[in-house]
Amino acid sequence: MLCCRYTCLTLVKHHQFSYLASSTSLYFYFYTTSTCIFLWIQQKKSYLEEALPSEDEVSNAESKVDEDVEEHLVERLKEMPNPLACLLRKHKMHFSEFGGLGCIKGVEHHIQLKPGVSPVRSRPYKITWEADEFLRAELDR
Repeated sequence: MLCCRYTCLTLVKHHQFSYLASSTSLYFYFYTTSTCIFLWIQQKKSYLEEALPSEDEVSNAESKVDEDVEEHLVERLKEMPNPLACLLRKHKMHFSEFGGLGCIKGVEHHIQLKPGVSPVRSRPYKITWEADEFLRAELDR
């Protein structure tokens, strides 16, 4: 049995044929097991290729975001003293906008609730005493 993310496949041999039965009731009959699995993987890949954006679309979007962030940084650095601006330019990869994932800015989300329903409000989660001591020690440093 070969299990993938959404589909479990069972490989069954019957005389000289091998067939691959999936949980979606699709059957492929072939002479060899390797051909069968290869074609199934190839078919799944084509579905993924249709769903995913092209590399050009992704690179254009990333470059546009990078340009916007870089322009914003240059504008903000003009207002700061020169030594501080040099230090921030030197270590800009340590900030989430340049170094990886961070907050998404410029996007506003609206959650539509059913009529007459209010959002659930709850207290923050409690942490263990070990984590609490560590957090307090870090904050006091």
